[in-house]
Amino acid sequence: MTQESNSYREFVEQHVRVLNALSDALEAGRDAIVSFRLADVQDRIEEQKRLCILLGSLHTEMRRRFPLAPSNQESLRDAGDLRRRFHDARQRLRRLNREQQALLQRSRRTVNALLNGFRSFEGTYASEALQQTTGGSPLRERA
Repeated sequence: MTQESNSYREFVEQHVRVLNALSDALEAGRDAIVSFRLADVQDRIEEQKRLCILLGSLHTEMRRRFPLAPSNQESLRDAGDLRRRFHDARQRLRRLNREQQALLQRSRRTVNALLNGFRSFEGTYASEALQQTTGGSPLRERA
């Protein structure tokens, strides 16, 4: 294996590691959303942003250093395990991304339904909520 193909292999290895880290961040984000741990959700979003930026810079650097990389795939064909891991990491990330999008859409619909329900009772609870925020008696449950 030549130095260039070895370096290309290192780029692919790094790419696989970043894809896996991003997948792990998506799974952690999903768990945080489901558990309603908002601080963790925000942390996972920041981690996902950072990993996406890293992934973008890897793509840019790979295209700059290896402009003929698609024709240089023979080295990857020889390294079937690396190719399989790269493919598996991409597939996992795509699946988790679709799941995350669906979860966020369901969450958005749930929040909208709750807000609409709250708005329908806005007049009923307005005076108690105002008292609670201005230091009056605590909000009591209505039966």
